[in-house]
Amino acid sequence: MGSLNLQIEHHLFPKYFHIHYPAISVILKKTALEFNLPYLESPSFGAALRSDYRMLKKFGKQAYLEREQKAVMAA
Repeated sequence: MGSLNLQIEHHLFPKYFHIHYPAISVILKKTALEFNLPYLESPSFGAALRSDYRMLKKFGKQAYLEREQKAVMAA
């Protein structure tokens, strides 16, 4: 899936050359497990797109509800 699943590595080590990200990801996965932290990755490009869509929909709904609440309070 290209480097889409290596965003964590990219953001933690932006100056490292991208060919090192797969090796770094192995270390980060083990470290996340050791400290009981989530290490999120998508099994496919389609799954990543669906996940992003759901997140944007959720945030959009929250923003809409906040805007509506402010309008009701102002009235």
